[in-house]
Amino acid sequence: MNEREARVATARARISDARLTAFFRAVRDAPDVVAVCIVNDLLDQGHPLDHVFYTGETYGLELSVDRTARSEYVIAFGCVAGPDAGDGGEWTVSYSGDEVEHVHGGLSWVS
Repeated sequence: MNEREARVATARARISDARLTAFFRAVRDAPDVVAVCIVNDLLDQGHPLDHVFYTGETYGLELSVDRTARSEYVIAFGCVAGPDAGDGGEWTVSYSGDEVEHVHGGLSWVS
């Protein structure tokens, strides 16, 4: 497991796969974040989250998850394609069970 994958593993330990998948589906139409399109395309093809995140490559999908309340998280997600290339965003996500109740995206980035 490389450094990027270790960061992703730490983030994934903070949220269930069901909640993480529900988040990706909820932000599916985020117009400015190519990384969201990439992950949803892979999920649509039936790939599990392990396949999505753990590729053995130095560059790829990045994930950070911080729990801010019982059912609320700040999720930062993006794709780093090289040292100075990529995009991503940060969302505050509220859940009811494993379903997304509310998503607020306040930040996106492109390099």
